[in-house]
Amino acid sequence: MPKGTAGAAPPELARALRLQQAGDLAGAESLYRALLLRRPGEPDVLHLLGLVQHQKGDSAAALPLIAQALAARPDSAIYRRNQASILAGLGRLEEAAEAYEALHALTPGDAEAHAGLAGVYRRMARWDEAAAQYRRALALRPGSVSWQSALGDVLQGQGDLDGAAAAYRAALGLDPDFGVAESGLGNVLRAQGRLEEALTHCRRAVESAPDYPQGHSDLGYCLQDLGRLDEALVAYRKAVALDRRLLKPIMMKIPKAAHGRLWLQPSKLKALLTETNQARGST
Repeated sequence: MPKGTAGAAPPELARALRLQQAGDLAGAESLYRALLLRRPGEPDVLHLLGLVQHQKGDSAAALPLIAQALAARPDSAIYRRNQASILAGLGRLEEAAEAYEALHALTPGDAEAHAGLAGVYRRMARWDEAAAQYRRALALRPGSVSWQSALGDVLQGQGDLDGAAAAYRAALGLDPDFGVAESGLGNVLRAQGRLEEALTHCRRAVESAPDYPQGHSDLGYCLQDLGRLDEALVAYRKAVALDRRLLKPIMMKIPKAAHGRLWLQPSKLKALLTETNQARGST
């Protein structure tokens, strides 16, 4: 979640910020706009008003306000961090990368900034740069299990399966119950043809993180590769129940003859496919 502003504030601004933090976004917005009438161009007010728009779900409206704040105070790391985070959330990845790079110039030893940029590069499939940024983040904060696991994902994307396995094992060394890393390690072992070992880790993944959709689909893929399609279908159903976006890749993986077995009610399967296609068309 984007962070708020820092430093001393006039009473009206402090009151608006308290309303914002309490979830009264309409009240906070009203006070911020009243302040801007009296103090046009005040960067803290513009920045916080932008965050209100973001919290209301209108992230696109937040960006011009934060840009105005940055024009007045270009050395603000908080403004730049929130700009980068919102751009990444909107999928404007090239702009997000530029914003994170500008943040690095302001806070060169900022582990969060390195991880944020790594995440953007990862979504762009710029694997080498993503790996470098995760490594820099981990050098500054070696205890981050999520970054260590994400490094495994990136190395797997690069095709460096041994490196990915090492990264996932390092993540599990930090937290043995981190299901995302268990699932990632299972995927690597499956890609290496070590299916029984992979199955052990995929089962641990869904035990550790039963609400992680990808863990269930990865378990299904492993079971299917072992020729255990009936068990795989059970895992696939759980995956799609948690995240309908997984339906399409699962349908591509299973034999066409098994499509009707994914659900006992064909009408439900058809409705899910239609809904998934419509969702993809709107993005």
